[in-house]
Amino acid sequence: MVRVQELEEQVKNLNLKLDTEKVKSAKVLSLEQTVSDLRDELSKEKTRSTTTTKDVLEGVIRSWEVLDYPDLSNEEVE
Repeated sequence: MVRVQELEEQVKNLNLKLDTEKVKSAKVLSLEQTVSDLRDELSKEKTRSTTTTKDVLEGVIRSWEVLDYPDLSNEEVE
């Protein structure tokens, strides 16, 4: 009878430990998903930022072409 009680106590303790580990595992999975989502968002922002910078530079170059500014580097400084 004592052995049965000991085994029941061990099973109870192991079930509690298992429940604790399940909670930890769920938290880890949640954090991994959050990290993955943030990486995706960062990648999108980098692409958007690169595209915006590229568009601005192209716009500046085209405005110089349209306005037909002379090559300022060839002018002498007085």
